[in-house]
Amino acid sequence: MSIVTMISSASPTSGKGPTFASIPSTYEDLLVIGSMKNDRTGGSGTTVNRLEVRMNGDTGSNYMYGYWGPQQGSLLADYQNGWNAMMMIGSSSSDSSNTGWGSFWVYIPGYKNTTEYKSVQAIAAFSQGPSLAEASVTGKGCWKSNAAINELSFETAYGTNVVAGTNLVLYGISNS
Repeated sequence: MSIVTMISSASPTSGKGPTFASIPSTYEDLLVIGSMKNDRTGGSGTTVNRLEVRMNGDTGSNYMYGYWGPQQGSLLADYQNGWNAMMMIGSSSSDSSNTGWGSFWVYIPGYKNTTEYKSVQAIAAFSQGPSLAEASVTGKGCWKSNAAINELSFETAYGTNVVAGTNLVLYGISNS
């Protein structure tokens, strides 16, 4: 039986996004569930709705990611290797509307393992209202490091900041 325990929550009203620091190594897996919006007001395309995920403050080219899913009647897909963050959809922009939000969950199995790279699974979506960009994606990422994860940061992309109402919750999962 798995036991899910809330470790921490963050509700920033400004800035790039929250960082969960000093994550205890008492769980097997981590799960983050969140809802974000950024303050960008120019452009409503998918790229302005991206979210950057980093581990242990690493800003080097040590990440890979891929995601895919429907976006307003077409396929949305992206893959990158050797990137400075894992990118995913999940931070809706404020362009032309205040109705849409990005929401996501990020699952990290074996986060404290020190012999393997860290894999990440994600499901995310955003909506900006009926006539603007929206998408729903699933994806996978990898942090190419054997270090145990003790810090996770979630930042809006492209020089934007979060707005009030943003909320993320970090959970630890024990498999006992």
